[in-house]
Amino acid sequence: MRYYLETNALYSIEKICAENKKNLFTSIFSLYELVSGIKKDNFNRRKNILNKVKNSNIFIDREMPEKKIFDSFDITANYDYLEERVEPLMQIIDNVLSSESFEIFSNNDAYRTQKYNFDYFKNLDNTWSKGFIENTIKGNKWIKDIVQNGENEFNFNGINYKIDKNRDLDAFFTNEKISNQSFTIYALGLMIKDKGIDSSDMEIYESYNRLITDYIHAFSKFCANKMVTHNSPATNDFTDLTHLLYLKSTEESMIVSDDSIYDNFSNKKRISVDELIQTNANNLV
Repeated sequence: MRYYLETNALYSIEKICAENKKNLFTSIFSLYELVSGIKKDNFNRRKNILNKVKNSNIFIDREMPEKKIFDSFDITANYDYLEERVEPLMQIIDNVLSSESFEIFSNNDAYRTQKYNFDYFKNLDNTWSKGFIENTIKGNKWIKDIVQNGENEFNFNGINYKIDKNRDLDAFFTNEKISNQSFTIYALGLMIKDKGIDSSDMEIYESYNRLITDYIHAFSKFCANKMVTHNSPATNDFTDLTHLLYLKSTEESMIVSDDSIYDNFSNKKRISVDELIQTNANNLV
């Protein structure tokens, strides 16, 4: 069993690693989250966590989320994925660790002058979350308009669905789980096509290799839930779901988190920080 430490779990990394660390890992995305949220009032705490992660020597998956999605389509095998942000991010982490205060860090020319600097990563966090929330709101509005305008019946897979109320839409997503996930896969395929993939939308879609099945499942179920309930995502929901990209469907793994979002939408079993600490103490891996 491998245990993936999402961002919040890293705050307890010293306790988690006390007994056993060989099956623990985290990601560059978790480190990115720690860095992008650095402010004057939390600088020392986040610096301390980054230092503990570094000293723990646990494995860090250095692939960014976009690369995980890129590799989940076999059609990309003949294409190179250019990623230039990892090393600059690691340099920023080094600058955090070598700075005695936020003021010293924020005035460090070594990171201010590079393309992928602290401001870039801070804004990237806002851009990703904002875009996710805005797209969910658009989806909710689309459903609401269908009901209000009387365009409340459609045929899908030979079944007629009526959308007169929320529970009708819920029935559609419940009956068409695979189709709902297909929508997500198709949308991700369009995203990687922007990376220069010279293939049709359907060819990209059909090359999906199921490496990120839990992410697909959770993301699709989450978006369906927001459409049915007409609720908007919380600020951190996008980043919480993104961590699931680091749990491959081809290996036995669990996400270490105290966040219930994984219980509600993910197929991967979640283990809390305290449970993992106890597990390690009992030498059960």
